[in-house]
Amino acid sequence: MNRVLETNVGALLTLRTAQAFSTATAGAGSNNAVESGIIIDRLGIGMPKSAKLAVLYTAHLQSGQTLSVGLDLQSAEDGTTFSDYASAASAVVATGPSGGGVVTGQVILDVNLTSAQRYLQTFVTPNLNASGTDTVSLTTVLVFGGEDALPAVA
Repeated sequence: MNRVLETNVGALLTLRTAQAFSTATAGAGSNNAVESGIIIDRLGIGMPKSAKLAVLYTAHLQSGQTLSVGLDLQSAEDGTTFSDYASAASAVVATGPSGGGVVTGQVILDVNLTSAQRYLQTFVTPNLNASGTDTVSLTTVLVFGGEDALPAVA
């Protein structure tokens, strides 16, 4: 165990983009709409046993207005028939500062993948409660660890 703590831990992790950058606008069709992520084949990265799902966002919010984010990670054995695996209910993650402004942050979901199937896909639902001026740009990444075979270290 000490070896891991005294090593370059980053060399033991694998990062994958789980969703392309997207934007939602309060009051528009993009608001409170589920955004589907990229299908990731865990076999190609050593069948990791754990992951950290992170939604990274930058929101332009009016004073007191909020951004809520809901997360869903699904798995499938065949890459097409997905079912829920882990989720975080929609919750307020940002509130507009006095006078309005930019708020940045992340929403994190730790996931034990020991019983997940081969393929993973993320689904993110951003919800802005203002009436049309607030926007959010976001992307989703998965950081994997605990692979059957560790990544090669250069």
